[in-house]
Amino acid sequence: MPYKIFSPPQIKAIEELTMVKQNIPSHELMERAGNAFTEWFTSELKPESHSVFILCGQGNNGGDGLVIARLLSEQFYKVKIGFVTSSQQASEDFFLNKSRLPSDKGIETFQIREPVDLEIVEPQDTIIDAILGTGTNRPVSDSWAILFKKINSLENLVVSVDIPSGMICHGITEGEVIRADEVLSFEFVKLAFLLPENKFRIKNWTIKSIGLDPEAIKKENTPFYLSTKEDLSLILRERNRFSYKNLFGHALILAGSREMCGAGLLTATACLRSGAGLVTLMTDPNCFTTVHSSRPEIMCLDRAELSMLALEKFQAIAVGPGLGTRFPFEILFSLPLSIPLVLDADALNFLSTKSDFLNLIPKNSILTPHRGEFTRLAGPCKDELEVLEKGIRFARDNKVNLVIKGPYTACISPEGKVFFNHTGNPGMATAGSGDVLTGILTGILAQGYPTLDAARLGVWVHGLAGDLSLNFESEESLLAGDIIDTLGEAFKEIKGD
Repeated sequence: MPYKIFSPPQIKAIEELTMVKQNIPSHELMERAGNAFTEWFTSELKPESHSVFILCGQGNNGGDGLVIARLLSEQFYKVKIGFVTSSQQASEDFFLNKSRLPSDKGIETFQIREPVDLEIVEPQDTIIDAILGTGTNRPVSDSWAILFKKINSLENLVVSVDIPSGMICHGITEGEVIRADEVLSFEFVKLAFLLPENKFRIKNWTIKSIGLDPEAIKKENTPFYLSTKEDLSLILRERNRFSYKNLFGHALILAGSREMCGAGLLTATACLRSGAGLVTLMTDPNCFTTVHSSRPEIMCLDRAELSMLALEKFQAIAVGPGLGTRFPFEILFSLPLSIPLVLDADALNFLSTKSDFLNLIPKNSILTPHRGEFTRLAGPCKDELEVLEKGIRFARDNKVNLVIKGPYTACISPEGKVFFNHTGNPGMATAGSGDVLTGILTGILAQGYPTLDAARLGVWVHGLAGDLSLNFESEESLLAGDIIDTLGEAFKEIKGD
C-alpha cells in the first residue's frame, strides 16, 4: 500500500489507539521514536562528528530529544543539551525522560533563552532540532522567530526530529522555520514536506516506523497518499512467455509539427520503450524522414487524415506535445472517442480556451498539466494547497485523472484521492521531459492497465529513469532523451531485477 498522509489530530488518534491496543504508556512510544532516530542517525546518516547539540523544547518533541540524548551518550557521542525555555507547559513524558538522563556519561546541559546563548554551539556539533513538533498550527512568535533565525545562520548540520520546528505539519507555513538538512519523520510523511512553499526549509527527509498499529492506520481516512516502490511493484505485470505484440496494445500518438518534430519523436519513442506493442505517430509529413531514420519501429500517419482515422483499432491515444495551435482539436474531439486519452501541452492549452470541450473527453482520461497549465484550466491559485483543492474538484467534476507535474508530482483520481510521487530530480526540468512522460503513460495505458494505475506507475518510472540518468549525466546536462535511455533500468528496478 502507498503511505497515508495524515493531519496532526489523525496522527494523535492513531498513537492513542496504538497505546490502547498494545497496552503501552505514552513514554514507550517516545522510547520507540528515540530508538528509531538513534539507529538511523548512527547507521544511515553517519555524520562525521560524534558531537551533537540537542535543542529540546518542553513538549513531547523535546521528550523525544531527551531519549535521543540518552541513547547517543550510551554510544559514546559527546552530547550537549540546550533546553529552550518558553511559556509552554512541560509534558509529563518530558520530565520523565529528563529524570532518566544518565549522570555518568558527561552530558552537558544549557539554558537557551535568547540567540546569544547559542554561541556555545561548536562548529563540529550536529544540531538536533527537537524544539517544536507537529502541534504547530500558526506562525511562531517573534521570540521563537529570532531564535530560529540565529539557528539558521549557523553552518552546522541541522537534523530535525519528526518535523522542522515551526513548520505547520498539514499546511503552508508563513512564519520562521528551522531549516533542516535532514528530517527523520516517524511513521508518516508530512504533507508540508511535499509543498513547494517549503523547498528552502527542508533538504531531505526519511520515514521510519515506530510500530504504530496497522489497524489504527487503516481506520483513518485521508485523500493524501505517497506512492512507494513496493506498492507500484505490485501493479507492474509480469509478461507471459507466449505473448505477442498485439497483446500489448496499439498506441496512437498525435504529436509534433513541422516546427517541433522532436516532440512527436520523443513521445512515440517513450511509448515504445514503456511496453506498447505497436506505436503510430500522427504528425506533419515533414517529420516522417526524421522519425523513420531515428526510430524505424514507429509507424507514421499524416495529421491531415485525422477526420478519416479509424480510432477503434487503438488501445490508447495521446494528444498534445508539439502539435501547435493550428491543430484541428475541434475535429478530434468531435470524433467518437470511447477510450481514455492522455492529454498534454497544446491539447491542454486548447481546453483552457474552449472549456465546453471538456465534456467530450472520455471518462478516466489522463490530463498532465504543469502548474501553469493547470491554473489556465482551473483558475488562479494563491498557493499549493489551493492547487490541490482545485485539482481534486476538477478531477471529480470532469471524471478524469489529473497529473499535476512538478516536484512531488500529484496524481489525482476521479474519486479525489491524491497520490504524490517522490522520484525525479531538478535536472528533469528540461525541454521534452513532459513529452517523454506523455509517451510513458500512453505506453502503459495501451497495455490495458487501469488509468489511475497507469498514471501512478508512469509518473514513478519517469522520475526513476531521470534519477538513474544521473549515473551518467549531471542535473545541468540531463536531456529528455537520456530519460528514455534509462527506462529499461527503471522498469528492472521496480521489478527487483
